[in-house]
Amino acid sequence: MPRIIERHRVPLGPQYTLLYQRSAERQPLEVTCSFRLGYADGQPGEVYALFKAFQNQYSSTWRPRLTLTPDWARLHFIASPEYRRELDEHWLQLLDLSAALTPLEPLRQGLLQEQRWHQDALPQLLQQRLQQRAFAGSAYDRPPLGHPEILQHWNQEDLMSTYEQSFAAAPLYLRIQDHQPLHQVLERLRPLLQRKQHSLTLPEALPLQQPQLREEHLVLPTEGVWVYAGLALPGRDHPHWILGPVLRAWLAQAWSDRPAGMHLHCLESQWLPWQRASLLQLCLHSHQAAELASHKQALIEWLASLRQHYLTPRRLKAAIESVLQESAADNTPLFVAVDEMLSGWGHGRQRLQQLSLESFQHLLDLYLNAEHLVLLSACSPHVPLRQLPDYRKSLSKLGFAPTPKTSAPATAYYKDLQRLHLGPEQSAWLIPQAPVDRLQIGLWFASGAAHDRVPGTTWAVLQHLRHKLLQHHAAGGKGAWKPELSWHSEVQPEACFFQWQVRPQEWPQALQLLQVLLQDLHWPQREFESFRQHAQTALLAQDLHPEYQAQEQFMASGFPNHPYAVSAAGTVISQRQWQPALLEQRWRELRQHSAVQPLLLGKVPVALRAEDLQSALSACALNAPVLLPELPGVRTRRGEITCKSFQLHGFRLEGQVFPTPLPLEQMLAQQLAAQWLEDRTRTRQGLPLSHALRFFRQAWCFYFWGLYDKQTREAWLAASYQPDTSLSGLKPRFLAERKIRLQQAGRLWSELVRWLSLGGTPGAFFDQERHLLGLPQDELAQSLNVFQKPQDWLQIVFQTENN
Repeated sequence: MPRIIERHRVPLGPQYTLLYQRSAERQPLEVTCSFRLGYADGQPGEVYALFKAFQNQYSSTWRPRLTLTPDWARLHFIASPEYRRELDEHWLQLLDLSAALTPLEPLRQGLLQEQRWHQDALPQLLQQRLQQRAFAGSAYDRPPLGHPEILQHWNQEDLMSTYEQSFAAAPLYLRIQDHQPLHQVLERLRPLLQRKQHSLTLPEALPLQQPQLREEHLVLPTEGVWVYAGLALPGRDHPHWILGPVLRAWLAQAWSDRPAGMHLHCLESQWLPWQRASLLQLCLHSHQAAELASHKQALIEWLASLRQHYLTPRRLKAAIESVLQESAADNTPLFVAVDEMLSGWGHGRQRLQQLSLESFQHLLDLYLNAEHLVLLSACSPHVPLRQLPDYRKSLSKLGFAPTPKTSAPATAYYKDLQRLHLGPEQSAWLIPQAPVDRLQIGLWFASGAAHDRVPGTTWAVLQHLRHKLLQHHAAGGKGAWKPELSWHSEVQPEACFFQWQVRPQEWPQALQLLQVLLQDLHWPQREFESFRQHAQTALLAQDLHPEYQAQEQFMASGFPNHPYAVSAAGTVISQRQWQPALLEQRWRELRQHSAVQPLLLGKVPVALRAEDLQSALSACALNAPVLLPELPGVRTRRGEITCKSFQLHGFRLEGQVFPTPLPLEQMLAQQLAAQWLEDRTRTRQGLPLSHALRFFRQAWCFYFWGLYDKQTREAWLAASYQPDTSLSGLKPRFLAERKIRLQQAGRLWSELVRWLSLGGTPGAFFDQERHLLGLPQDELAQSLNVFQKPQDWLQIVFQTENN
């Protein structure tokens, strides 16, 4: 008799869905509660702690198996048929938080022990680092357990807040396997149907396109070398999600068919089937440290050869059959279970059978290339880093082109600037983009983090505006207009802005919403306390990223006791001083006592008039003079500061602070010189180096960071300051890449607002390129002079705890 007799998918309301499998008699009873809630939701570590609290409330006999991904939490129960009533009582207990409010100290200690284990386990550490590189800047780059300091201050109020704001509204997919008829199972679910249900807006898929190669090398106390390669692929929310399982099976087949003399050993593959994006991991390990360079080279060449020569109809059919066999196994894979929950049984099988050779080749061309590739390697401190070559030339086989084709016309990111006069001394700038079918609308204020009386208040105000936008979206009923959830805001030292995206024909509704956002803040105390607590948690979680730690340390040391050194979100101490009245006062200052500039980017509506914007901005004093508080003078510092790290040995961040501003016309040339120095270092010394420049009204600074020691630093500095024709030849590529970056609305907003806060105009911003193209070689080479005094640099050096 077959194990599964019939299947049913029954919606039980806007929040609950039943997936029932009727099995043969005497088969075990199984219940799987799948919540559309993962560790990428909420604050770092909170969702994981919540489900561990749920799991720990059960005895060892009934304790469910917990599976947690960035998007899903699944608790699986199994019992014999005679324990059906007890099983129903136990899984229904999940929905009642009061049973999980046990003493939290044992839970806290258990989570801290798990964190220590993850930090000491090298494969888990490398996999987490690979995910951070592949999905940098998104919720997917966080670890499941969060930060130890977060757990130290975690209490029952945090547990209740996470439950009320996230868990109570999360969609639940209840998968039951039993031999009873369906009507009896529905009768058993009566307690569930009596609960109030919620409707939740789910987050959108992550963008996967990245402008450049992401590569990192870690120095760790390990034997041999590790090489991880990750491919960022579409997740289940994307139409191309079917690529993930087929590509993994296809690569496993190709590995078994590899040439006999191929210089690769012990390749392991894993596909992480997530919702908003997914990650295909390839792992190599060798006990011979000298094989690190050859492993990377061989892996890239192998992937390139597969894309060009390995795909055939027979091999694609074999890969699909492998996925189908895996889907039919008793231990259902996660991606199959999720597809059944969201689309019903048989949907995934149908998608697999419809996959043709041409469509799979198209997906390979889209995603099996260097734009989606992340390289991560690790070795002991005894392997000299200077022997590691630059892999960009090899990656050209995977579609990575270091130099854009100059013959291809660049896509225009603006046509003609338009100025809409709103008053005697106030106007709005309209910046058409082509071809764009969206309109970005927002404001920038000539006041930023450096003008906060209490650090972080400007950032908190913009976060509250985003919350109001989300509330407006959630409140829109059937037939009502809902704004797109594409909010973007940024707080710079001397300016801040917010903007969101609308359809061009929806600009009247967007201006009405803008008028609502500009009203006075009304922040209930309970809601404010929850926001402040989450802000403190997020600030502590950022310390997990060494680059962030080093940059914050550099700014704090380079600008001692100066507002430029304060993070936009403030500090943990300053966040404790936040109060609703303080934030309301800061919001009034931004609207009434700073220059307010409307900006519209994209497909600008022809019917837009000055009166429309004036009505939307009635809460702002458009003609108010710019009255900004005076900032203290900048004092600089140089020398070396040592920081401790459990994983990064030899990581350095160093640069220089200049207490006088850089002329606006020299900014782009200075960026070109820094890019030339980074490229030259990669090419000649094989050193993976990154750089950043930051410009302010009173000062400017630059810094470089990477994994290198003091001797390597002196070598590349001595060999790098010899400008040649490549400095001038870099200009076309540099400008082409800049145009590509500025096609992203968020990037264009950020750079344009920074330019305006320094005293420039939109017209001069777009005219920088013409000025740079006209600079002769000798004047361009003068921009390198600022890098020739390393004795004046401030150095942030990371060492491991045992050094």
